[in-house]
Amino acid sequence: MNPHVIHRLKHYLEFFSRIPKEKWCTKTFHNNYGQSCALGHLGMHSGIPKETEGSKELSSLLAPLMNASGTPTAGIIAVHINDGRGTSYRYGKNPKTRIVNALKTCLEMETSS
Repeated sequence: MNPHVIHRLKHYLEFFSRIPKEKWCTKTFHNNYGQSCALGHLGMHSGIPKETEGSKELSSLLAPLMNASGTPTAGIIAVHINDGRGTSYRYGKNPKTRIVNALKTCLEMETSS
């Protein structure tokens, strides 16, 4: 059990839980309807596809789910979960629910270790 990881997981759970479901999208960082994906909410933009500190940390925190989701690298796991790719659809029917449930799963994994 790593207290820092638990603290950061709780931080992202609170952050993403506050964003209304209507403000989420898939397959792009931001769309014309004022919606963003998980990484978009953390400041990533299509014109500047450089990872932000938040996007790097989120990917790192979600890394324990890599094998379960079939994602080949930690850097894109947030995208796979947000967009419902592979088996990540099991975390929910919309991107917000999938990201929040994936973070909850990681928190459960961390606190049970």
